[in-house]
Amino acid sequence: MNKFIFNGFSSEAQGYSHIHRLKGLVFFFMTCDICAMSKKICVLYTGGTYGSTLTKDGLEPFPHGDFEQVMRTIMEENKVQTDFDFIEMKQLIDSSQAELSDWSAVAKTIADSYDEYSGFVVIHGTDTLAHASAALSFMLDGMDKPVIVTGSHYPLIAVDTDAVNNTKLALKAAENNNLKGVFVAFGDHVMAGSRVVKYSCDDVNAFHSPNAAPVSLSKGMDLRQNSSKTFSYLPIKAHDVELVRSQPGNSKFLAKRISHSHAEAIVIDAYGNGNLPDTKDMRAALKKQIERGVPVIIKTQCLQGFADFRYSAGSWLKDLGVISAHDMGEPAIMMKLNKLLDQGLSGGDLAKAFETDSFGEVQLQSEPSYPAMRREFL
Repeated sequence: MNKFIFNGFSSEAQGYSHIHRLKGLVFFFMTCDICAMSKKICVLYTGGTYGSTLTKDGLEPFPHGDFEQVMRTIMEENKVQTDFDFIEMKQLIDSSQAELSDWSAVAKTIADSYDEYSGFVVIHGTDTLAHASAALSFMLDGMDKPVIVTGSHYPLIAVDTDAVNNTKLALKAAENNNLKGVFVAFGDHVMAGSRVVKYSCDDVNAFHSPNAAPVSLSKGMDLRQNSSKTFSYLPIKAHDVELVRSQPGNSKFLAKRISHSHAEAIVIDAYGNGNLPDTKDMRAALKKQIERGVPVIIKTQCLQGFADFRYSAGSWLKDLGVISAHDMGEPAIMMKLNKLLDQGLSGGDLAKAFETDSFGEVQLQSEPSYPAMRREFL
């Protein structure tokens, strides 16, 4: 039953309430309607490979309005019994074309439908799925229902597609009342949406959560750090956040690029635990930007681990006022910075907010940990 029919049934039942002799029958139908509504899942389709068909020009999304029946038919063939409504976003996109405005539209649709459903599934292309899940994590503030983002490497209509299993897992997760927040369901795992990075272009388990364990559906997970917080929709506008990467032999050029940057914030993809070449040019470039009030963030190039300034090659950065990303992944870093800049934060207020865990996106490590050392050599 699609949303229109579902809402139509509800309206019809309300109409009967004016006929006094049918009050008992109306109450029965309205009660059943409310019960069904409380257990119903909303599937939001945004585009991507999942809903593509093969044309003479290659893979393209099904024409608007055509894909819902395709999905329902294939779900029925695969004995999926979850009751869901289907909402197709007005602008279907290839996820490589996705902007924050697209994710804001998805978040607003969820917020507008919040009271109607017990859970949500967002079907999204894989190119920027990790960024989408991070963005939704920060836009759906205090979300106390499961919002599950999924997609596929192959179209749903492909013979050996991964889309069916991913959908089954996503719907199962969306029905789990013990999940609260935004999650990604892909391959064999459900993961916190603010922790996910794309690991592979082809592997069934294309998304990993390197610094946080996958979610146990039997135990559930509440990603809210403040469970008493009321849910609210907070759209995020795009800001000029520049990501630069340190490479051996390019420290002179990196320093020049940082010095000449006009970005609102700079994220440096550094070596190991947050190390950069300690050169006169690098110090001058970083000092210039920090004195301008530009937040400079250091993250590790490694998928797993902390940027914690444990080496002297990184500790000087902390002394300059560079902010550690700790163990946050790139998608969460970029989305969180956009949110904080959108809120008008700067300086120490921004640094404090950035290093505060909001939705399970970061594990804080106040001091670096060192191995036990043999005292006779110290």
